[in-house]
Amino acid sequence: HVDGRMGSTGRGEYRFRYRLEPVAIGTRLHLDTDILGMGWLFKRIAGRLFHRGIRHTLARDLAAFKRHFDSQPAR
Repeated sequence: HVDGRMGSTGRGEYRFRYRLEPVAIGTRLHLDTDILGMGWLFKRIAGRLFHRGIRHTLARDLAAFKRHFDSQPAR
């Protein structure tokens, strides 16, 4: 959860939710995002702009997930 009122836009709320899905060869990770408190046009533009900006952050999150799950004992 990111409170957009504290950032450069001065409004909005951004939610990022990860879901894990078991599959035959391991686990699939899904990322769902919601932008609240903004108009539809901003959502459409922001989605394209934020995609590049958060790519590095998401890569760090994925690396942290991998380290965590790789350190767990197999079931």
